[in-house]
Amino acid sequence: MGKNKKYVSKRNKYKADHRYIVYYIAAFVLLLSSILTLYYLSSPGILISFDDSIYAYSIIQPSVLGIIPWGVSAFGFAIFSAPFYYLLNHSLESLTIACLAASSITLLCLFLIGWKIYEAPIMGILAAALYGLNPITVTFTIRFLPDPFIAMADAIGLVIALLAIKRSKYRLLLLSGIAVGAGLFFGNQAIFSILAFSVFVSMLIYVDKKKANKPAYKHVYLKPAAFLLVGFLIMAAIYLSQEAIMYGNPLYSINGESAYYALRSSQNFPTYMYYFYLMFPIKYTSGFPNIGNSGILPYSNMSILAPIFIIALLFVLPKKDEKWRSKILPYMLFVVALYLMLSFMPEGLVSGNLKLGVQDISRVFIPGILFMAVGSSLVITKIRGIRLQSVIAIFIIIIYVGVSFSSYNAIASTYHNSESNQWAITRSIIKNFGSLNIKNYTVIENYTNQGYLLCMGFVNAPYNCEGVILPQQKISCSFYNMIVVHPGPEPAYICGKSGKTYDATYYYNSTYNYSVYIKRTD
Repeated sequence: MGKNKKYVSKRNKYKADHRYIVYYIAAFVLLLSSILTLYYLSSPGILISFDDSIYAYSIIQPSVLGIIPWGVSAFGFAIFSAPFYYLLNHSLESLTIACLAASSITLLCLFLIGWKIYEAPIMGILAAALYGLNPITVTFTIRFLPDPFIAMADAIGLVIALLAIKRSKYRLLLLSGIAVGAGLFFGNQAIFSILAFSVFVSMLIYVDKKKANKPAYKHVYLKPAAFLLVGFLIMAAIYLSQEAIMYGNPLYSINGESAYYALRSSQNFPTYMYYFYLMFPIKYTSGFPNIGNSGILPYSNMSILAPIFIIALLFVLPKKDEKWRSKILPYMLFVVALYLMLSFMPEGLVSGNLKLGVQDISRVFIPGILFMAVGSSLVITKIRGIRLQSVIAIFIIIIYVGVSFSSYNAIASTYHNSESNQWAITRSIIKNFGSLNIKNYTVIENYTNQGYLLCMGFVNAPYNCEGVILPQQKISCSFYNMIVVHPGPEPAYICGKSGKTYDATYYYNSTYNYSVYIKRTD
């Protein structure tokens, strides 16, 4: 009789909780819409600087990745973004949509973790807010850079791993390893996530008391670990094999990344202190390293996420509640492992450069932000009462946004001031010339650091795209058919006496102060 009452009580509680799920889903949709709107408004468009346009142009021409040797295997961008690009008829807005789609997948995974894994949808909403509204996430998630996409792969792998442990379906860890390992195809820095994720899953298995009490004790750990490892190895084999086939060296991109770090300016500020300061809402001062934080890239930190995470740890770890310690401890170990690797792992081992730590690149900590967000939100489930949980979650989100608000303004101000004119010119050129059939033309631009996004905007992709800055007085005319875009009116000298006969068309736009020079060789 007592068991029946207990069963009825649980069933009634489930029904009561289930009535709220519609409100939770609506709240998540509202949160997701707000976050994506914040991302979209923070930038005038996908940024046209350095790596961004190269990763984007790989949709059309994968070989362009060779321009950045550390990104030669970043085919994940093309695979993920190509459907958006071609379905939307080469619209550059498709690239923004691709970034927003990746972020949406990450945020949805966090919501599902709270709802389906820990059976607390409010926890998933809080985790999504803590991750999605973090200033570092806002800074980079609208850009075509590896780390937000790596975080997406990690989020998918995290959902699968937690589901595998919860349901004792260890074979799912194979898929988890594949998902996290897929991050390699967005950037080599995914190796840090892979190693930290290994620590995370190992601790998940270790603290699972129900499995540990089985007779075959040693196999409890070896079997799931083997599945995870095989998943990693599958993606590593694909990654290294394609480099060996394409470049004759399976470590080609690793060598390229080592060279990149070897060329970076040295700094006296310790790397471990750099990442430590990023965890707190500390304003930039002259004593803080400004390498990588000037010009187009706004300075941002993690706001109060780390203090929230530390409070969550202090709320759980000192107590004798083994159940709660076992829940939050894996997330702490992931963050600690990632921090130590970024701070102290020697970079450039292949190239001979033994600098300690991945210097001054705040975006590589985005996976750590992801795991901090989930770990911090876990504590909300310890509070009894759905309404009280909701009130506390809303309060935390309001404080979080309030502290981070100045960072949002700084990010939007920096991006709009530095990129809005370039983006406006790109849109204008595409509007006026985007429908031309330029399949046998070379497009050369001289108003941004990279012109690949301009080339992508044409309905018919050009034969060749020269995304480099050229001196206005010395524009080369070695190509048979070409389109030259440069700031200001027509330069005094274009092409000169090339020895060839050709038809030329000149166009000047006074609104955005740029010129287009089209040469067609007979």
